[in-house]
Amino acid sequence: MLLRKQLPAFQTVTAGKKNSCYIPDGVKVHKIVLEVGDANGLDVPSGNLIGDIDVWTASGIQRNSSAQKLVQVNSIRGAQYALATSGTPGQAAFRSYPTIHFATPWDSKNRDGLAWNCPPGTGLRIDVQIVAGVTTPVLQGWYYYSPTDGPLALIEKWFSSPLQISGVGLESMHQRAAELGGSCEVTGGPGTTVRATLPTGAS
Repeated sequence: MLLRKQLPAFQTVTAGKKNSCYIPDGVKVHKIVLEVGDANGLDVPSGNLIGDIDVWTASGIQRNSSAQKLVQVNSIRGAQYALATSGTPGQAAFRSYPTIHFATPWDSKNRDGLAWNCPPGTGLRIDVQIVAGVTTPVLQGWYYYSPTDGPLALIEKWFSSPLQISGVGLESMHQRAAELGGSCEVTGGPGTTVRATLPTGAS
């Protein structure tokens, strides 16, 4: 059974910068649910409320993704992982709840296999960029955890990177990215640019 705690307060909640929250060591983190909002009721998919979300440990950055891509990747897993909201868009009480998954609840064979053990010294940190110009931002949330049962060990890293390719098999790249639990965005220009977000396992 997972336990839930309120995230420690972010060090700042300021538009136009990345805002940091440190998760206490000594737990096994399964997911983090952010609560975000502002005075104008902006939503996450628009890209006008929050930008990049970074996950760090003491050894360096482990994941980087825009909030929009995070929402898209979660949605690939099924409707139950789609972005949750409350309230009415365009009103100050509207909230979005983007979720960072560390375990893999969509995989019945490995439900908790990738949850992150965080023994002392892990230094798990979340950085959330609030878009410049956002009025009265709200940034808080919860982490879901169980007792730690070992070292940090294998973790799943995510990075969003541009790739230059020659423009063949674009549909198959969309399909392959989805199969891997990621997404890709294709834009034209000299040649073809594919911006892919894919999970990669690393120790």
